[in-house]
Amino acid sequence: MFDLRLYGDPYTIIPRVEFMRQRMKALGCGKPIICTEYGGPNLFEFPENRKYIELVVAWSQSMTSPGGQAQPSAGAGKNSVEELYKSMDTLAPQTQMFMQGCPPELDAKYQRIQARSLVMRNLFALAAGVQKTVYWYLPAHTPSRDERYDIMNLMYGKIGLLEFKDGVTDKRDAAADAFERMARALDGVEAVRRIEIPDRPSIFLFEAARAKRGLAYVVWERRDAFAGEDAAAVPVDLSLPGRTGRVVDALGQVVLEQAVGQSLRLFVSVTPIFIEPI
Repeated sequence: MFDLRLYGDPYTIIPRVEFMRQRMKALGCGKPIICTEYGGPNLFEFPENRKYIELVVAWSQSMTSPGGQAQPSAGAGKNSVEELYKSMDTLAPQTQMFMQGCPPELDAKYQRIQARSLVMRNLFALAAGVQKTVYWYLPAHTPSRDERYDIMNLMYGKIGLLEFKDGVTDKRDAAADAFERMARALDGVEAVRRIEIPDRPSIFLFEAARAKRGLAYVVWERRDAFAGEDAAAVPVDLSLPGRTGRVVDALGQVVLEQAVGQSLRLFVSVTPIFIEPI
């Protein structure tokens, strides 16, 4: 099998999978594609954070220098992660939300973005023909003082979904609940395809064929990952087969629906909505 890690911008997943499929085909070594690591949001998905790419460069250089190893404060000095923490309250909120001990409202926003991203990544991966996805990683980790100054912790330190105490689940993040909702909605999935809506390119509608369970749908509007939740939901009319059952979004909110002729009108936002006809 070929293992492709699906971090980065979720909207690049389908072309990334297709690129690797074509490369394998050109080399005569076509393999089924799986994904054993994915997650997000990624620090550098946000333009406000791309000025910190030099921290990754410094970390990489420390790893590849003779006898070198990654130091907790990789890129020590003016632009180190430790320096960022010293001025955290002056940084862009898109940066702060990745940091340990950030304001609670930004931590909650990070978790909502993470929940949406988790659903989006799986829909894009399945639509691209990825056969299996495995989330990395489930347990949340509370870093030591030194660990939080590691660039890897800044990038991935909040990616865990569950917190454990004495070997028992102590807390579930919003993304853990979103994962469970997604798993229930897509249980038995055999194929996923995107249905384009004429004149509405920002609307992403996916149809999931679920063996004996029939069809399910997931829909959202493409928006800025950070600020998109602040805009009002927009009406979208969908022509779906069968009667509609419970309609709930990735964050667990029941979504209001209206019958408009032969169509179902939903108010769609940046949060994916699960639709299961009955």
